[in-house]
Amino acid sequence: MKKPIFSVALVLALALVRMPALAQFNNDFKIDFHGAGWMSAGGIIATTDTITSRNDYAGNYLENTGALFNMEFGFSPTLDAYLGIGAIKAHNPVGTRDLGDLKGVKLGNFAFVNMASLTYNPGGTGARSPFEITTGLFAYKYDDNIKNLGLYLIRGAVYPQVLESGFETKEMVQSANMLGAHVRSAFGESFTQDILLVSETDLKPKYDFSLIYVGTYKAGKVLDIGAGVNFYHVLPVRPEATSPSEENFDPDQTQVGGKANPLDRIYALDKDTLVLPAASRPTPEDSLRISREWYSHQGIKLMARFAFDPKAVFGGTGGVLGPQDLKIYGEAAILGVKSYQLIYKKVTERIPVMMGFNLPAFGFLDDLSLEVEYFNSPYMPDYAKLMEFSSPIPRSPEWNRTDSAAVPYDVDSDNWKWSLYASKVLSGHVKISAQAASDHFRIGSQQPWFPTYDETFATWKDWYVMGKLAFFF
Repeated sequence: MKKPIFSVALVLALALVRMPALAQFNNDFKIDFHGAGWMSAGGIIATTDTITSRNDYAGNYLENTGALFNMEFGFSPTLDAYLGIGAIKAHNPVGTRDLGDLKGVKLGNFAFVNMASLTYNPGGTGARSPFEITTGLFAYKYDDNIKNLGLYLIRGAVYPQVLESGFETKEMVQSANMLGAHVRSAFGESFTQDILLVSETDLKPKYDFSLIYVGTYKAGKVLDIGAGVNFYHVLPVRPEATSPSEENFDPDQTQVGGKANPLDRIYALDKDTLVLPAASRPTPEDSLRISREWYSHQGIKLMARFAFDPKAVFGGTGGVLGPQDLKIYGEAAILGVKSYQLIYKKVTERIPVMMGFNLPAFGFLDDLSLEVEYFNSPYMPDYAKLMEFSSPIPRSPEWNRTDSAAVPYDVDSDNWKWSLYASKVLSGHVKISAQAASDHFRIGSQQPWFPTYDETFATWKDWYVMGKLAFFF
């Protein structure tokens, strides 16, 4: 194992040595290095419903350490390339109810590509030109005000509705989270359009392409509004997997485990059953004709957002308040325009709404943000069926409730989420941040590359705390 690693290191070292010589043949060529390292630690303070995963995580410790190393290549004044790698060492909590109050951790090591993209900007690097195109693996976030909750247009699925959040996830720290192409056009300083064609790399059915449009208008420093649409899975790689039908799947397939529930079906639900007269039966055994409703992963997301800074209305604060203090921002989305007959019947049950407010920190902190979310979904916040069976049908509240005394998962108790985030950058290269939240956290590596499927917190009283010390250059 040591020889291949040594060989790769040697090749990289020789390449770095040769780069100055190569630059002599192209005066426009430039190379820059960026990186970061961090340690995060915290714990789960309270959990209410622990039957879903047969785990009791309350009192467990959370920890992860990681590093990023990025390179920026300037091939010309208008063409840049970005390449980055990273690694995480995570201590994931485990706490099995079957073993009483056992607490413990298991170690996970994950390496990943942080970015691999090419950007063309005719106005030059860093310029606000009317046009810019990026292709490859790149970061994208349409609202920098958001610290945890929200970003509904680019996170999660449509059918079933899945929301995602966490402590400084890849969307929040501008790590790569999109694979495809991104075209940005700017009209002066006030209006910007983003068009993205991206491949789904996190949720099944994977590799389908989605078409996203986001428009943003800024009225000076006072108001920032935006809207967007995501044609999710509009270009499927395997249409039969994206939109299952009776031609390709058995409609009677059910999951193993749990109590009997119509939602235990994987691809279709029964609508009507008709008993055929004896004379109309193709065979004597074919006595029933069942009408079924099939569900697709394809769907349309709509998003609207705003950010309002009252300080700009009153001409600033004379330096008493920080630049982010007192900002109010929010986002709402429709996760699936189409309504079905048996499930996903009401559009009002597919609309998450979040509001955020930057509390006054008076310069002691860069950010002190409180976010609250309401999502009146009648379904389990669990996408195990999506990942294990590629099912567009949500999991039933009776799932894993094999004990006759166990009550179904309370789909109303988790409607409210909240998050309090704080951060401070010291000397331009060190960042201290912390978060207390009852959000859509899922036990995993504390990064969204390898999460588990069910949400850890079932009520707004369940919560965790995390802190991070990071340096960057």
